[in-house]
Amino acid sequence: MSAQSLSSYRLQSKAQKVADAIVVGREHFDMLVSSESKLYTQCFVMHRTWVEEIKEKQTARPLAHIQISNTTGKNKVVLWQPSAFGLNDSKDLKSNIIEFVMDKVDIGLVV
Repeated sequence: MSAQSLSSYRLQSKAQKVADAIVVGREHFDMLVSSESKLYTQCFVMHRTWVEEIKEKQTARPLAHIQISNTTGKNKVVLWQPSAFGLNDSKDLKSNIIEFVMDKVDIGLVV
C-alpha cells in the first residue's frame, strides 16, 4: 500500500506548527494543529522536510494524523504510516506519539 499524503492547502492554510524536533528513531518530525472545526482538532505529525516536499509535489506525507474530539477529549488515529519513514511499527511508538500530541494540544473542551 502506498503512503497517503496531505495537501499543501490543508497544511499551510489550515494548520499551525506547535512543536518541532520530535525525534523518532533517527528522524525529526514537526507537529501541526488545525482547530478550524468546533467538533474536532486535527493534529499532523510531519517529517521535518514537509515544507520542501510541498514545494515539490503540493502534498506531504504525515507520520500520523490524529483527530481529537473537542467535546470528549478522546483521540482517534486517522492515519498511521511509520513504514513510509523506515520506522518499525509498534504499539509503544504509536502510544508515545499519541501521548506527545495530547500533551501539546490544548483543545479547550466544549460542553
